[in-house]
Amino acid sequence: MQDWRTFLDTLVRHWREEAPTFDAEALRRAVLALPSPQDAVEAVINLEEAKQDVRPDGSYTVDFESARHEPAEQWLASHLPASLPILLLALRHPDHQAQMRVEGILYEAPTMEALPALLSALEFQPPNHYAHRSHLVPTDALKQLGKPSGEAAQVLIRALDHDDFRVADEAAVVLAEFATDDVLFDALWARRHRAGREDTYAWALMRAAEVRKDPLMRPFLQSMLRGDRFDSAGYHERIREALAGLPKATKHRPAAKKKKAAPKKKLVAKKKSAKKISRARK
Repeated sequence: MQDWRTFLDTLVRHWREEAPTFDAEALRRAVLALPSPQDAVEAVINLEEAKQDVRPDGSYTVDFESARHEPAEQWLASHLPASLPILLLALRHPDHQAQMRVEGILYEAPTMEALPALLSALEFQPPNHYAHRSHLVPTDALKQLGKPSGEAAQVLIRALDHDDFRVADEAAVVLAEFATDDVLFDALWARRHRAGREDTYAWALMRAAEVRKDPLMRPFLQSMLRGDRFDSAGYHERIREALAGLPKATKHRPAAKKKKAAPKKKLVAKKKSAKKISRARK
């Protein structure tokens, strides 16, 4: 196993290099202040995939017998909130499977204290040339915290204009879940041109249609059906379901005209004339 202090330094370095405005040093101090910081850091180390026979192309075989991630997950989850600082640092764990397990723990135990780190993990992603280390954006953990508001909402809205399409797309995925909010939806819909070249953004808008059920989005969903970008198995079915969930536009029908009732005076006059005729016959 790696030296736990060296590994902790590695996590902090990743944050410093990729998200310089985030205070990773404060999290490091919180970890070192734990009764047993070594146990906490080693639990995070053990979240990674047990690899063997690693090949030059990066593929490998999983060694299930030596895997230690399950007890590590249990330890980290059971020691919350004390383990939260090391979990937040581990959002930039070198191992992709470990990142997934960290998000899973944060998803099951949502706390607003995690919000700044989660937003930073979305907004500041490693450059694409970091092929040796993947980066999981914790969108599920973010959505679990509920509708973003205040500065959190503004961070996500600003991210929709990011030059890195990965940042914009992941922000759209989060905002789409709360599309019933007019401000969040308007920001998402105003940038729908991104859906023309970014599939994830298009799917985010489709999800927004499922959530908001706004007939305004009908032409967009219909265009998704007509194109050939979303013809994989199950895609058309879901788009059609979203379309079926939109309320149908109601046509305005003019109110039916009421028939005018015959004037009562004329009816009375007719009755009187009928009585005169009958008397004349007598």
